Order: sequence, then C-alpha cells, then structure tokens
Amino acid sequence: MDLLIPDQSFQWSPDPYFDVSSLYNQKMISVLRSYHVDGWRPAIITGKPTMSIYSDIRCNISDGYAKMRFEGIFVTNQFRIIVVSEDGKTVVSNIIDKKAYKSVVDFNYMTGKAAERPVFLLTVVQLCYTLPLTLLVEGIILLLFRFSLKRNWKPLLFINLCTQLMLTIVLMAAARLAVSYDSIKFTYILSESFIVIAEAEFCAYFFAQHSIRRRVIYAITANAASFLAGMILFTVFGF
Repeated sequence: MDLLIPDQSFQWSPDPYFDVSSLYNQKMISVLRSYHVDGWRPAIITGKPTMSIYSDIRCNISDGYAKMRFEGIFVTNQFRIIVVSEDGKTVVSNIIDKKAYKSVVDFNYMTGKAAERPVFLLTVVQLCYTLPLTLLVEGIILLLFRFSLKRNWKPLLFINLCTQLMLTIVLMAAARLAVSYDSIKFTYILSESFIVIAEAEFCAYFFAQHSIRRRVIYAITANAASFLAGMILFTVFGF
C-alpha cells in the first residue's frame, strides 16, 4: 500500500537514499512504481527529499483488516490510496482531501472507497480515553495526599469534565489548523499549563480537608502525573 500524490511533472530515477525497493517483492514494487496515471504517483516508493512520508508499505492483514500509519511531511492535503496484491491486481481509491493534520482514513479494498473520519468523531474517541485516564491518575494522587475520595470526588469529577472538554475542543481545532506535529504538541503543552492554574485555584477553594497550600500542591502534582500519562498516549498511540 502506498499513497498517491498529484505530481504532473514527476519522472522517476533511482535514488539510493530514498529507494526502498530492495526490501520488498520486486514484482509488486514494479507494478506500484510504474503507476503514473493522470498525474498521480506513489509517494513513498518514488519518494524524494521534498516529499518525506514514511511507512512500511507492506499490509499485514489480520482477520481481514490491516492498519497502516503514514508519517512525515505532506506537501499536499490531497492523496489517494493504492494497493497492489501479489497477483498484480491494483486497486486505487477515490481522492481524499485531508481535513486534519492527524487524520484517520478508512479504506475498503473490495470497493476501492476511502473516507476520512470526521475530526469530531476522533475527538470524542480521544475524550473517552483521556477522561477516565485522568480521573484514575488524579484519583490515585488524591489518595496519596490523604484526601478523602468520598468527600472530594464531586469537585474532582467536575473540574476534570470541564478541563478535559476544553482541552479536547482546543486539540480538535489544532488538528484542523496545525501545520506540523510539533505545533499540535505545543498547543497541548500550552493548554495543560492553563489547566494546571485553573485546577490549582479550583482545588484551593472547593476541596475539603487540609490546607490551601496542600490542595494547590496536590493539583500541581496530579496534573503533572496526568500530563505525563497523556503525553505517553499522545506520542505512542496518537490520542
């Protein structure tokens, strides 16, 4: 599997720095590389320094499904999916006009249809992961600071519902407007900084037990722990 990108002027020539053909089935690579129809060319197998997209183009199919991850610099938001099978069959999808920097596209090999998942749907899925994780981490820290979960679970739940919803909306906007992975990560870090301040003030005034100083220290510690867990999810799994 490769991504087709529009390139009317492209003419392929061997390049030892970007040619990965030796790693794969030569017959399939030949079929893939020779595809240049209506100005579309395979991005990875004919890659150049100006189009830095990285992926293992082999589809490891399990139970009829395969998950591919393409990373790098896209010089265009438009692409198509091309799949070459061992018998030489070639399937090319419709044109995808990518709406988000980090997007998920579903492709049906049998029909050749591809569709990008709505950013809103991806954001809701992300919230379903991040909210329980944040509550779990901050709940554990709460107990370690000797706060009563019974007396403080309501404000803990309320503040995290508010902050996680805000963070999700901000990241949803960043996913649509971002020009690089680093810009999304910067937005995430900046948003978390504001969340730390908001949660510290909220905990100071609405938590029961202990001094205001202890409540603030708890808020900072809990957010640092949940931030680290979130960065692991964000980096490893892309949530």
